[in-house]
Amino acid sequence: MASDKQNDVVGELPGQQAMFEAEEENGKSSKSRTRGSVHLKGTRSLESLRIRIELAAKELYRLREENHQLHRELEAMRVRGNSSTEGTSIVFGESAASLQSKLESYIRVVDRYIEQEQTAEEDGENDS
Repeated sequence: MASDKQNDVVGELPGQQAMFEAEEENGKSSKSRTRGSVHLKGTRSLESLRIRIELAAKELYRLREENHQLHRELEAMRVRGNSSTEGTSIVFGESAASLQSKLESYIRVVDRYIEQEQTAEEDGENDS
């Protein structure tokens, strides 16, 4: 056995031989500790990568579905655009009630402005 050890480490320097023999005598090799932790880190990394790939695949599927839906909507708009209706059709994103209340509030503001202008003109004529 001793001759086998000597044959394995022929090209090494004496200091290097002592270093490896000391590790083997203690029963603990730094390589075995490192490999164990690297293996665990590698397994966690692979699992994390697998999860990220699954999430990316799900997102790609969702985006494809959204893309198909948008294509269908665009085609429907093209068909409606080519119809023989007069004028331009307008589509609002808000409900009719909220649009009506906004429009009425704008009308009230304009009415007040007109009334203020009229009273200012009348006051100007009376002063002259």
